[in-house]
Amino acid sequence: MDPTPEHLITAAESFEECICKIPKLCMRPNDGGKGRGMKVYHYVTLYEKYFNCMPPDLEKFIRNEADIPFMLKDKIKEYLNEKNWEPREELPREPTLLP
Repeated sequence: MDPTPEHLITAAESFEECICKIPKLCMRPNDGGKGRGMKVYHYVTLYEKYFNCMPPDLEKFIRNEADIPFMLKDKIKEYLNEKNWEPREELPREPTLLP
């Protein structure tokens, strides 16, 4: 199960933390690869802009290679290798076809 929010009500201690939580709170378990990739891209770029590092929980939001945005593929793969990340089961291409 993805660590996605049940609701959008959350607390933040600073403006920077609030801005970085926006794409993270938009992720849903039924996101396809392209949609999740866009959200991951925004999460990583905003986190790097405001905190000058990769998000510490990024490996929890990437299920498989399709979720890695093309523009940041090398950087994210290097980070995932450091965290000993393993791909999880892929959702069907069409989320309405779940068993």
